[in-house]
Amino acid sequence: MTGGDALVRLERAGNLIFDIPDDLETVVDSVALERFVMLGMLGGAAVSIAYAAQHPNRVSKLVIYGGYAQGHNQRGSGARS
Repeated sequence: MTGGDALVRLERAGNLIFDIPDDLETVVDSVALERFVMLGMLGGAAVSIAYAAQHPNRVSKLVIYGGYAQGHNQRGSGARS
């Protein structure tokens, strides 16, 4: 990271997925981030996608690693055997 850059990590074990976007917004506001790059990993990918869609003026780039947008049980009907 270069001067002026910061790493803010939000990790919430045991919370319901729909509580996390509000928690994320609280963290972003509390550290006064106006625009930032967001990394969503695994289960956090869906939350990152939702947050970026709701706040496109705050998320400059979105990086998704090993995640999914809809969830394992919500994807298409093609079952694997």
